[in-house]
Amino acid sequence: MCSSDLSDSWNWFDRDVVTWQAHVGLSPELLDDLQELRLVVEPAAVALACSRATPADTQALEEAYKGMKAAVETTSLDDYIFHDEAFHTGLLHASHNRMFVQMGRALSILLREGLAIASRTPNQGIVRSLPLHHDVVQAILARDAHKAFNCSRRLIEHARIDMRQVLGVQ
Repeated sequence: MCSSDLSDSWNWFDRDVVTWQAHVGLSPELLDDLQELRLVVEPAAVALACSRATPADTQALEEAYKGMKAAVETTSLDDYIFHDEAFHTGLLHASHNRMFVQMGRALSILLREGLAIASRTPNQGIVRSLPLHHDVVQAILARDAHKAFNCSRRLIEHARIDMRQVLGVQ
């Protein structure tokens, strides 16, 4: 949902703009825009990763997932966010699409902030997200683009619900 205010003229892919906005606080509308962008881009990148990911790419995704799982077991929210960001940027990287990779670099700060907010869901949000992340990795390993696409969408939709709950937005 695009509003018509001064921020419409800002370049949201500029790291300085994103860094500044993250520092002053991200609006629920901007975070929702980010989730919408992720719903369009990430599942497509994941589907590409099914045919393009190298063994190093899939190993990085598996390691990020293991790091998230370990962080849940030790209740380290900072570690969880670190590994969750690595997981999602790893998905874009595994697509081997330069535009997706560059977009991930540009939006990594917004992604990190969004993940941090979604991870604060009081109803075990990060615990519930682990099997969804695992499903994405398994679909990529199976080279099943259709399943990977759908698993990725489901993961992002759950994160969007969690984020809205934390922010008190319907």
